[in-house]
Amino acid sequence: MLIECERHTGKDLSLFYEMFEADKINFNLLKVMNKERKAIEIIKEFYNQHNGKIYCAVSWGKDSVVTADLCIKTKLNIPLIWIKVKPIFNPYCELVRDLFLLNDIQYKEYEIKCLIDNNNNVHAKGTLEKGFNKAVDEFGENYITGIRSEESAIRTLRSKVYGTTSIKTCAPINYWKYEDIFAYLAYYNLPIHPNYAMLGDGRYNRKNIRVASLGGKRGRERGRYEWEKEYYSDYIRLWEE
Repeated sequence: MLIECERHTGKDLSLFYEMFEADKINFNLLKVMNKERKAIEIIKEFYNQHNGKIYCAVSWGKDSVVTADLCIKTKLNIPLIWIKVKPIFNPYCELVRDLFLLNDIQYKEYEIKCLIDNNNNVHAKGTLEKGFNKAVDEFGENYITGIRSEESAIRTLRSKVYGTTSIKTCAPINYWKYEDIFAYLAYYNLPIHPNYAMLGDGRYNRKNIRVASLGGKRGRERGRYEWEKEYYSDYIRLWEE
């Protein structure tokens, strides 16, 4: 279920829905249901390992929505936690959150404010860590994450060392490909962040689109900086001028 917004072009939406129909077919072609069952078992094992003292960290991007849905399917009442970094969080994350939370689940949101200096520069370093420290105080240090090994060299290395589960973290979709993720979202009609249809009329690959804090130096690879300038110039202008 794509959340449409005023930033999409007509071509963007046409391209997205064309891929969306293929995604639904891919659910069976890629045997995503088998991966789904395996991921649910991984989560259950992690839950039992820590006597239920775990939580699931979400960002409201595609991977975390899938992971959160898998947690719900365990029927173990695993809390969902979002670290909301103000003021640079993506504004449409709240729309994904609101649709997803129509489910009856335990949820906690921690708002962490960036430091803004006298020149209106935003300093976000350490904000996520502060948020997770709050989560640790309330829910413990063991958590489930939606990271996948194909997303970066660092995550591939983590995968080689730990696989899906380390002592404190569980990555149940670690070995899923992005095609699996979109197939799962489409098949179960889960809320999809508007970013994934901001395709530059076909110039941007949805595989490389992220749902993260806007602006700043972090994550400018794979054309993200140019993509943000095109779709969110009104937001990042506030912090870069």
